[in-house]
Amino acid sequence: MGTPATSDDKDDLGDGRPSDKQRDKEIKGLATPPPGAAGGFDVKPSHLYLTSYKVRDEQLAFDKAAKTLMDALTGHEQLAGKGTGPGEVASSYRKIATTFFDVWGNAVVAVGGAAVGFTATANNYAAADFRTNRKQQGPPPHQEPPWVIRVPTYYGEVPDLTWRGTDADSDHAVVRMLGHIPDFLADHVQGLIDQTLRLGTMYKITPGPDKDELRTIGTAWGMIFSDGTTSADNLNGDIAYLTNTDSGHDEWQAAMKAFCQTLWGTSAWGKMQGTVAYKTAPGVQGALRRPVITVLGETAQAVQTALLDLADAADKVTGVSEPAAKHAAVEMVKDMAKEYGTHPWHLLAELTPFAAVDITTQMVLSFRSHMDYAGIEAAVNTYNETCSGIARTLDGLEEKLEEARKSVPTFEAEEARAETFGGRSLNDFKHEHVWTLQTDSADIHKYPVDLVNQEGIDGSHAIDRHVAKTDEQLAQRMRDKMPSAASTYTDLGSAQAYTQQCLDMKADDIKRWIDRGGQPSPRPFTVDFGPTGPVTGRSITKADYLADPANPHVTEMHGVKFELKYAPGMKPPFVVNTSYPA
Repeated sequence: MGTPATSDDKDDLGDGRPSDKQRDKEIKGLATPPPGAAGGFDVKPSHLYLTSYKVRDEQLAFDKAAKTLMDALTGHEQLAGKGTGPGEVASSYRKIATTFFDVWGNAVVAVGGAAVGFTATANNYAAADFRTNRKQQGPPPHQEPPWVIRVPTYYGEVPDLTWRGTDADSDHAVVRMLGHIPDFLADHVQGLIDQTLRLGTMYKITPGPDKDELRTIGTAWGMIFSDGTTSADNLNGDIAYLTNTDSGHDEWQAAMKAFCQTLWGTSAWGKMQGTVAYKTAPGVQGALRRPVITVLGETAQAVQTALLDLADAADKVTGVSEPAAKHAAVEMVKDMAKEYGTHPWHLLAELTPFAAVDITTQMVLSFRSHMDYAGIEAAVNTYNETCSGIARTLDGLEEKLEEARKSVPTFEAEEARAETFGGRSLNDFKHEHVWTLQTDSADIHKYPVDLVNQEGIDGSHAIDRHVAKTDEQLAQRMRDKMPSAASTYTDLGSAQAYTQQCLDMKADDIKRWIDRGGQPSPRPFTVDFGPTGPVTGRSITKADYLADPANPHVTEMHGVKFELKYAPGMKPPFVVNTSYPA
C-alpha cells in the first residue's frame, strides 16, 4: 500500500524526510472516500492510513514554521543597542526565545507520535481482520508508517541582540565606527567623546537600537503565532474526519475532543496555571483548549511587542537628544562666528597645533553651554527604565513556557493515544473487547485484554494516565493531584505486556471476584516481581515528592497494580480501569 519513496523524492535536509512532491504522491495514493460517504459512518483502516499521513504533513508544516522564524532572525545581531537597559532586554529575549524553540521542537515530536500511532493501530486491525477471514491468502495488508520527526529539531542558536562593540550599527555615522573597534580601544574612545562633545549620558546608550531591524524581526515573531494556530486547527480537522458527529455518539465525540487537547499538553489531573487551562475537558472543543499552542502564541506576541516597544523607546529618547544636539551645534557655530567672523571649520587645517587646540576648546565650551544635559539625562533614564520594564515582561514569560515545556506529551505517549482513538474508532466505540495485537495471541490467556481497544470504556484510563510520562510529568501530577504515587510505564508495549502477564497470574483471584455474582465492586490487584525482577516502570511517591518538590526522587518499580471494573455483557466481563507500575 502507498507509494515507496525513491532517492529523488527525498528532501534536501539530509534527514530522510520526503519532499513535497513525494508527500503529495503519498496522499493521493491513500485517498479514499470519507467514512460517511456511503451512508452511515464506517471507519476503516484506509481512513486511518490517510489520517496518519495528513497528520505527518501537519507535523512538517509545524516544524517549518519554526525554521522560517529562525531563518528570519538569523544574521540580525546586536540590534538592542548599548546600555544597561537594552542589555537587559537582549539577555531576557535570548533566554525566552531559546526556551520557545525548545518547546516548539518538543511539540513537533508529539505530533509525529500521533501520526505513527494511527498507522500502527490500522495495521493491527487490518491484520486481525485478515486472519479471521479464512478465504484470504498471503500476508496481511500492511502500510508503512510515514516518515516523521522523532527527536526535537535543533533550529539553531538564537541571535544575540546584545551590542558587543563589534560589527554594530547605529543612526550616527561617527559613533557607528565604535562598532568596528576592539572593546579595549572602544572604552578609550568613549572617554574621549565624553570629554569633548559631552552629550551627557547619551553616550552610554550609543549606538542605539537598530529600530528598523527590531521591527522587522518583531513582525516575524508575530507571524509564527498565525502559523502555529493554523497547524493546530488543521490537526483538529484531521481527527474530526474519523469522528461520528451524529447524535448518540457522545463518547466518540468526547474522545476526539480529549485527543485534540492532550496532543497540546492537557492531562486528566491538570489545573489552571495562571490563565492557561491544562485539564483535559472532553466537553470542550479541542480548539478552545490547547495550552502549549496558547503559551507559544502568547509568547510570540509578547516578544513581538517587546521588540516594537524597544524600538519605540529609542524613538522617544532620540526625539529628545537629536534636537538638543542640533540646537547646541547651531548656537556653537553662531558663537564661533561672532568670535572669528567666519566659519571656524575652515581655519582648523591652517592653524598651528596649539592654536587648533585652543579653538577646539572654545567650540567644546560653547557646545556645552547650549546643551540641554538635564533633558537628555531625564530621557536616557526614562529609556533605561522602559527597557528594564520590557526585560521584566519577557522574564515573566519564563514560568508559562516552562510549564508548557514540561506538559508536551512524548512521542510514545501520543503514539499510544492515537492507537487508542484509532482502534476504538474502527470498532465504532462499541463497549466490547477486541483483540488486534499481532505480538500475542488471545487464545493463550484466560482473560485477554487489549488495552488499546478498551481504553475509555467506563472511564478506563491506563494508557492516558500511565504510559510514557516523563519524570517531570509525574511530578506535575503529584503537584496537581497529590495521589499516593504517580507512575508510568515506558511505553504502550510494556504497559500491555505487564498488564496481561498480571491478569494471567491473578486469573484465579479474578474468577472468584467475578463469581461473587451481582455487581462486584471495583477490585484492585497487585503483583510484586521482587527486587531482582523486571523493572516495570518508574514512580514518584507522595513522601518523595513532599521531601523535594523541585527535584523529587524517582524510583524504578518492580511490580504492577491494576484495578478491574465489572462490565456485564463484555467478554471478559470487566475492563482494566487502570494499570501502573507499583
